[in-house]
Amino acid sequence: MNKKSSVYIVLGIVVVLGIWLITTFNALVKKDERVKLQWNEVQNSYQRRLDLIPNLVNVVKGGADFEQGTLTKIAEARSKATAVSVSSSEVDATKFKE
Repeated sequence: MNKKSSVYIVLGIVVVLGIWLITTFNALVKKDERVKLQWNEVQNSYQRRLDLIPNLVNVVKGGADFEQGTLTKIAEARSKATAVSVSSSEVDATKFKE
């Protein structure tokens, strides 16, 4: 083998290695971009969840206010129903016989 052919062989190996490195680098960059896009999707989902929490709190508060109002009305109705007051002017023996 002469010196000229060994230079061509080394040059060919360097070119093939350079092409392989470039394609590998480009593939890694593409994969990194895909990972970043997917991570952004995850962050968007978490942000949507966090944005929904105040709405859920408001709905629960509204339901609690409604329930509290209903409970108050029921308690008032019960107290009125159990508090029977009879005045002596309304008591008449003939009404009891009926």
